[in-house]
Amino acid sequence: MRLPGREAPGADLVDLWGSQSADVEGSNNWIGVKNPAVDAILNEVVAARTRPQLVARLRALDRVLRFGYYVVPQYFSNTYRVSYRAGKFEQPEVKPQYYQAEDWVTTTWWRKK
Repeated sequence: MRLPGREAPGADLVDLWGSQSADVEGSNNWIGVKNPAVDAILNEVVAARTRPQLVARLRALDRVLRFGYYVVPQYFSNTYRVSYRAGKFEQPEVKPQYYQAEDWVTTTWWRKK
């Protein structure tokens, strides 16, 4: 899954990496990260008042996530990588005109019953 960065990340990261969202159906913590160190850094990220504070705290978060092998950094790819099990998933018949493949697949496909 590709997680593009934001110019000013903050509370959205709590949903991605916070322990409280790990067991919540529909949250973005798909990996199920439950790490007190990550939670502590996320609290500091959200509380950052200046850009230098935010950058330093995000770098700390990045180090902890990479150490836990939750993230494999990939800085550039000119291809879309989408993998699925044929016959197991369905998708809408009408496709959006503009989309990023990874985001569209994970938010619009569903599993067949």
